[in-house]
Amino acid sequence: MVVIHDKTLDRTTDCAGHVKDQMLAYINACDTEPAGSHPPGFRQALIYLKATDLKIRAELKGTWTSRQVETFVDEIALQGLTSHTIAASFSTTNLTHAKTHAPTLKRADLHDGATPSAATIKQYGSIYIPLLANISADQVASLTAAGVTVHVRLGDSPEDYAVMLATGAPVWVVQDVADARAWRRSTRMLGRPG
Repeated sequence: MVVIHDKTLDRTTDCAGHVKDQMLAYINACDTEPAGSHPPGFRQALIYLKATDLKIRAELKGTWTSRQVETFVDEIALQGLTSHTIAASFSTTNLTHAKTHAPTLKRADLHDGATPSAATIKQYGSIYIPLLANISADQVASLTAAGVTVHVRLGDSPEDYAVMLATGAPVWVVQDVADARAWRRSTRMLGRPG
C-alpha cells in the first residue's frame, strides 16, 4: 500500500498512470516535492506518524475487498495507532469491512449527497463528513445530539469558513489550513466569533 491522494501519479509526481495499475517499485521510483522525495508506503507513513501526536484520517478510496481492508487495519494495529486513526470512505462496503475487522477503529462516512439519518450513518461509523453545501446548522445539531460527530468539508475561501463556522461543526476539512487559521485569527481580532 502507498499513500497518495490522487487516482493517478500525474499531478503529484514526475510519473504517469493510474496508481492501481503500477507496480510498487515503479511508484517508489517516482519523485514528488520536495525534489528527491517519493510517495511513502503505508507502513512508512504510519511509522512517521507514530512519532508525532497527529491524528490520522486515512481515506480508503474506491471499493476494497475484505482482505484489503483487513490488511489496512492490521497495519494500523501493528503500529499501535488504532486509537489515533479514522478510516474514512465514500464506500459503505469499506466501512463495513473496517467494522468487521477492527470494531474499535473510528470510521467516517464521506458523503456527497443529501444527509442521511443518524441511524443510517451509525451503521457505518460515528463520524459523518458531508460537503459544506449539503449540511445545515440544524442538521449538525440534530446529528450531534444523536451521537454523530460532523466534520464538514470542503472549505477554500473566507466565505466558506464563515459558513463552516455557522454550521457549528467541530471539525473543518479545508484546502489550505494556514489560510483558514489566518481567517479565524482575523475574525477574532475584529470581535466576531471565529
